[in-house]
Amino acid sequence: MSTVRPLAATDLPALAQLFVKTFRPGLDAASPAFLSYLGQHYLTGPVASADLPSLVHADDAGRLTGFVGVNSLAMRLGERRLRAAICGALMVDDPKGDPLAGARLLKAFLAGPQDVSLSETANDVSTALWTRLGGLVLPDYSMDWLRILRPLSFAVDRASGRVPALRLLAPVVGRLDRLVERRSGHGGLRWSSLGGQTVRGVVVEAIDQPAFAAAFATLAGTSRLAPDLDPTALAHMVAEAASIRRHGLWQMVAVRTAPAGTTIGVAGYHLTPGRLASVLQIVAAKGRYGAVFDALLSHLHAAGAVAAMGRTQPVLIDAILNRRVALLPFVTTVVHSRDPDILAAVAAGEAFINGFVGEKWSRLVEDDFE
Repeated sequence: MSTVRPLAATDLPALAQLFVKTFRPGLDAASPAFLSYLGQHYLTGPVASADLPSLVHADDAGRLTGFVGVNSLAMRLGERRLRAAICGALMVDDPKGDPLAGARLLKAFLAGPQDVSLSETANDVSTALWTRLGGLVLPDYSMDWLRILRPLSFAVDRASGRVPALRLLAPVVGRLDRLVERRSGHGGLRWSSLGGQTVRGVVVEAIDQPAFAAAFATLAGTSRLAPDLDPTALAHMVAEAASIRRHGLWQMVAVRTAPAGTTIGVAGYHLTPGRLASVLQIVAAKGRYGAVFDALLSHLHAAGAVAAMGRTQPVLIDAILNRRVALLPFVTTVVHSRDPDILAAVAAGEAFINGFVGEKWSRLVEDDFE
């Protein structure tokens, strides 16, 4: 009879191979580095918890046939401290041969001791399982925003993923984009209109991890359902995001009022000049998301980004809808809780979810381990 039990260190080789088969089919085998990472991420690291473990599904012979990854994060609802369980990879070796394995894993996970369960990377199959078991889909947290900064360069950048030789056109196309900007009579971003918004009165400055962590805790902490992250856990997550190179170098910036120097927002992103900037996190003071977004776009444009993309939150959507932003559905953010107060905060859009309160900071989501 199949069983669901906590992940053990002896499961790691089989888990690594199942992960490669499910999510990295182009690889022949899991690397030693990947095997080591799985152990740290799910068993020994600062976001792993022995009393909120990842779970494996095993068949009659004890062979690992499924897995759900779990990380533990501290949150709070007002003054109440909560435990959140972040659900990462959910996979089954043979979903046709054992169609209930995924449901057994997810049901066991949701029955755990956590106050709230979250995932920001649920695919269609996982989303269906979550909703069948009482989970809620969060549309305003489930889209990626895309803002094109240099249209011709962006088109070449996207097309070069299939035809790499097109990247040779980048210098010429970049000059054409600059010509379009000059002939429009505006500099920087204003050729494409930011809905009448300006970036006057603020400055964008590079910051280090401690400054980012302090501002993140203060600004995100104003949400009704807010992260309450241990400094060690947040430092670990930021360091892991910084180690990812798929989208370029990791950078953190603060948006401050001038000349007072009051921090009204921070952001963390990856960027290679001439490519798409991948924005992992934006957080701003109440009522200042529009100014922070505009300032970040101006900063990214000056740094050579052809476009910028990041994950939505309700407060961010409200601020950017008049800024020629496309909203694109790729994966879904879902939540489950038995606490009606938590669900009310989430339903009202008053929860700070995604980014560092999610999974996309991790190498497991964004790194190739090559």
